[in-house]
Amino acid sequence: MEKQFLPDSMNEKDQETMHHDGLHSLQQRVQELEQVYSFFEELPDAVFVISSAHDIVHVNRQGHMLIGGSREGIIGQAVDHLFPAEAEKIKHAIDTVVQQKRICSDWISPSPRHIQPHECMFSPLPDSGGDVSMVMMTIRSCSRSLSSPARHDEQQMQELHLPEEELLFLSMLHESLIGVAIYDPRNESFAYVNPRFTEIFGYTQEEINGLTLMDVIAPEDKEMAMNYLLKRKSWEQGKMHWQFLGMRKDGKSVDIDVMSNDTRYKGKQAILVLILDISERKQVKEIVKKSEMLTLVGQLAAGVAHEIRNPLTAIKGFLQLLQSEKSGKAEYYQIMLDELNRIEFIISEFLVLAKPQLERRESSSIIYLLQNIIILVETHAIINNVQIFLQFEPDIPQIICEENQMKQVFINIMKNAIEAMPDGGNLVIEVRRQGGEHILIRFVDQGCGIPEEILPKLGQPFYTTKEKGTGLGMMVSYKIIENHHGTISVKSEQNVGTTVEIILPIG
Repeated sequence: MEKQFLPDSMNEKDQETMHHDGLHSLQQRVQELEQVYSFFEELPDAVFVISSAHDIVHVNRQGHMLIGGSREGIIGQAVDHLFPAEAEKIKHAIDTVVQQKRICSDWISPSPRHIQPHECMFSPLPDSGGDVSMVMMTIRSCSRSLSSPARHDEQQMQELHLPEEELLFLSMLHESLIGVAIYDPRNESFAYVNPRFTEIFGYTQEEINGLTLMDVIAPEDKEMAMNYLLKRKSWEQGKMHWQFLGMRKDGKSVDIDVMSNDTRYKGKQAILVLILDISERKQVKEIVKKSEMLTLVGQLAAGVAHEIRNPLTAIKGFLQLLQSEKSGKAEYYQIMLDELNRIEFIISEFLVLAKPQLERRESSSIIYLLQNIIILVETHAIINNVQIFLQFEPDIPQIICEENQMKQVFINIMKNAIEAMPDGGNLVIEVRRQGGEHILIRFVDQGCGIPEEILPKLGQPFYTTKEKGTGLGMMVSYKIIENHHGTISVKSEQNVGTTVEIILPIG
């Protein structure tokens, strides 16, 4: 870039005033594009707008988070001060973009604390006269390449016949990992969607062009979405943030977090919609919630169990003493003893939650454990006309476990499966390797199945669908498998059956 020579008569104060005026005019230019840049606040990429004199005139939220410090402290800074290690490389790229009016890219390390390089794209921001006075620098970590094959083809972008600023805006949205759509509320159609938007809902670009916003929203949330859309159509709302349950092309639901705002597209009012798939985030929250609940119950269980067990021992002892004297009706004593035994069983379940007994962990054969348990439950299975089949691969390796606890898990699952088939059926148990470091144990029954809305509640304390159930069986099973660094999952279809899968580490 050519150097600008100042007259000898211009003192430092005049130079500072000239620089300030130039920076002020550039900031006015930024304000003209403020509507466009306001949407970049929601993008995961760091965006800096830099003047041709190498000063920062605008930065988005991710930008100042990347660099550190406040936004106000970054705006007005020179590239040399903000990126000292990469200043020459950045300034050279800016000069190239200003002179040649084209996009270029490079790899930089934004600061010493960033060990891995980040890919950086420099894009021209021409003014109304076509001159480039500002450059947009977009920084993305190496895990998310800006040179993705999904980028708009340049010819396809030019065929949109949009002003260069809008083309730049669309190219930025096209690269985002956030789903982006420009919605025309008058025609009730999508004027633009980026690849991430189509990926979230499972449609192709051509398929989604013929859909309305209501077509990607689950039936139970359509009324809520319509209310938001009506508010949006009034053009009196600013940013609106809400969540809904989306519907994919394959019929599966997806949790969506959405932010919408007014915008203009091809000279007409439109709605900009930014969406995030938060399904995994919600699942993680549920897992954390269940884990915290198990921990809390475990803490309570220790004290409660011991407080109950002490008087229970005395009551049971005196009851057995009275029974031995054969006074009164013997069946009454037996009923009372049975109920006391049931209370003791519940207390034992609690104690597993409170303090898992893992001191006797040893190398055990899953096949041997399952064969022994099948012998134990076989009588119960025959009564219910249920046949049990054990299928396993040869040379299944042993696992390190506490045998009694593992038996308790398998008995709980088999007992549930048998009781789910009152009219008989088959229970198939499969054992095989899962990769090189885990074993999969799968239990498949032909029972009545579990309603979909109940599946997430499995493992919660005292939640049961059985008339005489305690709700602790599956909860204890989850806790035992968790303590063995394994996972347990349940899939079910009503009137078809239930599949329980346990994955445990080898050795």
